[in-house]
Amino acid sequence: MSGEARDEELFLKFLDGEKDMFAALVKRYERPLTNFIYRLLGNKAEAEDVFQETFLRVYEKGGRFKGERKFRPWLYKIALNLARSSLRKRHRRRRLENAAARDLAEVNFSSTHETERMETAAIIKKAVGRLPPRQKEVFVLYQYQGLSYQEIAQVLNRKLGTVKSQMHFALKNLKNSLDRLDVSSE
Repeated sequence: MSGEARDEELFLKFLDGEKDMFAALVKRYERPLTNFIYRLLGNKAEAEDVFQETFLRVYEKGGRFKGERKFRPWLYKIALNLARSSLRKRHRRRRLENAAARDLAEVNFSSTHETERMETAAIIKKAVGRLPPRQKEVFVLYQYQGLSYQEIAQVLNRKLGTVKSQMHFALKNLKNSLDRLDVSSE
């Protein structure tokens, strides 16, 4: 990386006693990791809680990190496991459609173009929310978090071919879902 320390280097320095390196990692991942968790859970406050719990686990279990491993997939795997656990703990899931509808109700639309953009975003969010969980995880990690297929395979502990297959079916399901939800303009 050009001038910027690699995650693994920062974390190993933290493990060697340089506590400010941990804060640098938290800051580096605050937005992307919280966004990833939010996309899985659909609840901002819950996503922030899981983010904090993720870094608490990283702090507590840091000794398990092997320097030859990549930090990013290890971090995302911890976050994914905690998000899954959070989902299991909920008695009843609010569907992503409800979250999208609530978001739309709170927005003060200032133009037709903005309204159409928000409606399209809600339709896409609804379609992603309908994906089977394993396909949704792969899609969110790839599309919204920018992880490579190899990194996704590490995070999810799945074979590379399985990840690619799940992405293929996720895209196929999204296309079918969006075709069914197609709102044609007048």
